[in-house]
Amino acid sequence: AQPQVKVLFAGSGPADSELAAEAEGKVVASQVVLAGNVEWQQMCRLYSLADLFVTASLSEMQPMTLIEASLCGLPVVARRDPAYAGLVRDEYNGYQVASDQAMAARAWELMQDEGKRQRFSENARVLSEDFSAERHVRRVEELYCQVTEGIRS
Repeated sequence: AQPQVKVLFAGSGPADSELAAEAEGKVVASQVVLAGNVEWQQMCRLYSLADLFVTASLSEMQPMTLIEASLCGLPVVARRDPAYAGLVRDEYNGYQVASDQAMAARAWELMQDEGKRQRFSENARVLSEDFSAERHVRRVEELYCQVTEGIRS
């Protein structure tokens, strides 16, 4: 156990009671916070408490949590998932890994290396600009122009 480390789980799922039971009575119980469902308006507060964002999810279709975390400047450690393409760049704003063990190792690496964590944080903010509403509108507008040009030709 590392007393300076706290783990916060936001949201709920089928493994909630199992997770709570696993932490209860263990040395790390005081370091684990199970927040349950959190209204999206409050998520910014939770992101601001964090030093990094870790997700083991393999079922994201639209990984908004990764975009939100990046917007808040959080380095990301995630299980390797095609849905995360462009959102998590190894050695730039975080890591995509193949196993839970690798996820824990990379998270611990970032917790120990403040310089790398800071660099990844800055890169996360830069990367998040690619996913802003303004950028999305420009892309849709560009696509619309390309399509209408093709129709006129």
